[in-house]
Amino acid sequence: MNVHPTLSTVAHSRRGHLLILLFAGAGTVFDGANFAILLLFLAPLAQYFKTSLLALAVLQAVSYLAGIADGFVFGIIADRWGRRAGLTLTVAAYSLFGLASAFSPDFAALFLLRVLTGLGIGGETGIAYAYLNEARGTSRRGAYSGLLQGMFPLGSFLATFLFVTTSHWYGAEAWRYAFAYLGGAAVLAALIRLLLPESGPWLEYRRARRENRVSAPSELGVLFGPDRRRPTLLLAGLMTFGFLGSTAVTTYAPAVWLTVYRVNVATIGDLGYLGTLSIFPSFVLFGVLSDLWGRRRAFIASAAVGTAGYAFYAWLVATGADRVSRTAPLGSPAFAAYMWMLFAAGYLGIQGVWMAEILPTGVRATGINLSYYLGRGLGGGLAPLAALALTHLLALDLRWAVVAGLLGTLGAAVFAVFLPETRNVPLNPAPHLTEAVEAE
Repeated sequence: MNVHPTLSTVAHSRRGHLLILLFAGAGTVFDGANFAILLLFLAPLAQYFKTSLLALAVLQAVSYLAGIADGFVFGIIADRWGRRAGLTLTVAAYSLFGLASAFSPDFAALFLLRVLTGLGIGGETGIAYAYLNEARGTSRRGAYSGLLQGMFPLGSFLATFLFVTTSHWYGAEAWRYAFAYLGGAAVLAALIRLLLPESGPWLEYRRARRENRVSAPSELGVLFGPDRRRPTLLLAGLMTFGFLGSTAVTTYAPAVWLTVYRVNVATIGDLGYLGTLSIFPSFVLFGVLSDLWGRRRAFIASAAVGTAGYAFYAWLVATGADRVSRTAPLGSPAFAAYMWMLFAAGYLGIQGVWMAEILPTGVRATGINLSYYLGRGLGGGLAPLAALALTHLLALDLRWAVVAGLLGTLGAAVFAVFLPETRNVPLNPAPHLTEAVEAE
C-alpha cells in the first residue's frame, strides 16, 4: 500500500523528541505510581479496614476492568480531538479521584474512589504511545518506546518511596498521605500536558480527511472491520497474556514478602527500589533490541526469559528452597527469582511501538488503548484474582498466585508469533482515507 507523503511521520529535532518523551512520560510516571501504590498497601489496607486480601484484589481487578471502558473513551477523544486533549484529560481525571481516595471514611468509599481512579488511568498509555511514535521517523522507535514504558517503573519507584516514608511517619494512616501526595503531584503533570504541541501526523490526517470529505466509519467499525479484525484480536490476546506475565509478580510479591517471608517494611522498600532498577533497563534493552532484531523476535526473546524466571521460582516454591533469611533476605534465591521475573517484563517496552505501527493513524490511540486496557483488565486484573481464588480453593499459599505468571509469558510468546513484523515500516494513515489520498 502506498502512503501519501503528507501522512508520513513528521520529523522533529532530537531536542523535540526528548521534550515530547519528557512531557508524555510525566503522566506515565504517575500512572505507574498509582498502579503500584495500592499493591504496596494491600496488606496494610486489609488490616486497616479489617477485610481480606481477596477483597483488595477484587478492588484492584475492578479498577482495571473499569479502565477498559474509559481507555476506549479517551482513545476516541484523542483520535477525534487530538492527542494533547486526551493526554491532559486522563491525568486530570485520575489525579483528582486519587486525591479524593485519600479521604475515604470506609472501605466502600475507598473501593468506589479507587475504581474511579482506575477510570482515569484507563486511557493514558495508548495516547502517549500514539503521540510519541508519531513524533519519530522509522528509526529508533523501539528505543523511545522502551524509554516511555520505563517511566512506568519510575512511578513504582516513587510509590515505593512514598510507601516507606509514610509508613515510617504515619503508621496505620500512611496510605492516606501516600494517596494524597500522589494525587496532588499528578495535578501538576496534567497542567504540564497543556504545553505539548499537537501531533503532526494527526493534524495531517485530520486535514486530509477534511479536504477529501471522506466519511469515516466508527473506531470500532475500523478496528473490527474485515481488514483489521484479526490484528485487533491478536493484539488483545498478546496484551492479556503479557499483562498476566508481568503483573502476577508485581501484584502479589509485596504481600508475599510481608506475610509469607515476614520481612519488614524497609525490606519491602529495598525490593521496590531494586525491582525498578531491574525493570527499567529491561524495557529500554528490549526496546533497543526490537530496533535491531525486529519487534516479533525481541518480544518472544523477552517472553522466553520470563518463562524461565517463573519456572525457576515455581521450582523454588515446590522444593521449599525459597526460604528467606531474616538477617539477609536479599541474599536468598527467592530474591534472585523475584528480580529475574521483573526483568522478564521487558516485552512491555516493545508492545507500544508494535501496536502503533500495526494500527492506522485515525484509530491509533483507540486501538492501542482497547488492546492495552483490555489486556490489563483481563490479564492484570481478573487473571491474578482468579489465581488467588484458586490458591485459596486448593489451600495453597500466596506464592502460587505469583507462579501463575508462567502462563502469561508462555501465552504472550504464542500470540506474538502470529503478528506481522513492522520494524522500519512507516506509520499508516487511516484505511478509509487511503483510496481518496492515493487518487489525488
